[in-house]
Amino acid sequence: MTNTPINELVSDLISTGNLLGISLPRDSTTLKPQATDYKLDQWGLIRKQGESIVKFNKRVINSKIWSTHDNSIYDLSIAGANNITQRTDLASDEYYFTYAGNATKQSRVTGRAVPVKGIAPYFRIGASYIGNQGNDPNWWPSDGCVPVISAKAPIGQAAQEDQTTTNGVFDYSDTSKAVKGIWQYNQPVQGWDHNDFVGLDVTKHRDRTNADKVQTFYEDLYVKLHGLNS
Repeated sequence: MTNTPINELVSDLISTGNLLGISLPRDSTTLKPQATDYKLDQWGLIRKQGESIVKFNKRVINSKIWSTHDNSIYDLSIAGANNITQRTDLASDEYYFTYAGNATKQSRVTGRAVPVKGIAPYFRIGASYIGNQGNDPNWWPSDGCVPVISAKAPIGQAAQEDQTTTNGVFDYSDTSKAVKGIWQYNQPVQGWDHNDFVGLDVTKHRDRTNADKVQTFYEDLYVKLHGLNS
């Protein structure tokens, strides 16, 4: 199979994961179990019993999934994101708000974006990879999954900073300042990775202060959305 940019990306991610000791999908209790099952059985991305890690990695890299557009790696690429943007438009009677997290910091050695302490282990790879791509530093900060600049608004569509929040996303929103038909983005929450926004970090294994902030974020978001319809 001819290597493509996506194949090379997958190869890099797998190599990085192996170096960091991150487990890959397994299908037998006789093999070391993994905390996360990505449910990619339909693509044959399951390590067979007795299959070496080298052979499994090679089979993953050469999978036909990477020659399709039916995967999130393509959706998060520049070409994939542009295709999605071209299929969407802003409605003049709808409100649009976006929120981003930044779980990276600038490396004192390279100047690139590197993961912060406390980022979810499986997002450490993504943060390291995104923070080392290209030559434009605006694209390096991320939540470990999505660059901050991408989370603000689709490139080329109307956008402005959210005027309803004056003291950040954890404070009261003045919905009278909301505008329809335009993306309204908020400044990234420093230290938050992709998990924080879906509530997966609200567990006994995380510090209580951060869990309270996640709860406050969604409570304020509820009040904000309710206020738009008042």
